[in-house]
Amino acid sequence: MKLPSSLTTNADSDCDPTVVEGRFGGRDAAGFRELAADLGRVNVRALLAANPHSIAGALQATATIPIVMLGGVDPVRSGWVKSLSRPEGNLTGLAVETHTLLGKHLELLREIEPRTSRVAVLYSPESAVAAVNADFLREDLAARLGMSVQPVPVRTREELLAALSAMAQDRPQGLVVFGGTPVLQTHRVAIAEFAARERLPTVTGLNVLVRDGLLMSYAHDPAEAFRRAGWYVHRILMGTSVAELPIELMSRFHLLLNLKTAKSLGLNIPPTLLARADEVIE
Repeated sequence: MKLPSSLTTNADSDCDPTVVEGRFGGRDAAGFRELAADLGRVNVRALLAANPHSIAGALQATATIPIVMLGGVDPVRSGWVKSLSRPEGNLTGLAVETHTLLGKHLELLREIEPRTSRVAVLYSPESAVAAVNADFLREDLAARLGMSVQPVPVRTREELLAALSAMAQDRPQGLVVFGGTPVLQTHRVAIAEFAARERLPTVTGLNVLVRDGLLMSYAHDPAEAFRRAGWYVHRILMGTSVAELPIELMSRFHLLLNLKTAKSLGLNIPPTLLARADEVIE
């Protein structure tokens, strides 16, 4: 695994060379908790958790090893920390205000097709903040945008297939795929194929889903986020306590458009939106 520059060491450094231990493959909070516990047994000095399930699993696995989150979802609302400015416990890093991001997703769907009024949102109900955001979507954001939003919680492959079948009957005009949930990532091709078959414009917070066929993503800039997370890990390895490292809200986002998908859906991307894209798949 290639280390961020802030984590690398050299022969002239007074520090021991940094070794990175990686664990992959957790499918739910329990799985990530087991992976984090395994890392604790090899005496790691810090944990980097890159999605809501891994953050929750790491917090359940250890109350002593410092955890740097990458894209933590509303950590105060989730109950992970009491304050962004001075975290208590063992968690710090980079966070996202979910309701702000979801609002942007709805606005993008409306920009693609101004007549969009009915949108479904696939999300994980296992996040502690999921229900709050579902209510916020339905009652606040949607009302302000003049849209009807239907939150669709999915935990398993079977629930996902049932949700897609129901959507084929209900015929929403747009679909938001939210969150780094293992089930949504594992079955991302099936979601993309469904959206193509139903000619359904889609937006997500995961760039990889757009590369597999969804229409667009609006998410944090992954390169910038990992560089900043590396800074947090570096500070912890140098002896800074978590309490002295405020949680930062991500402010740089990456807009990715899949023009092949747009063409297959018969959509014309507005020139103003195309000009704002950071990356375009043609």
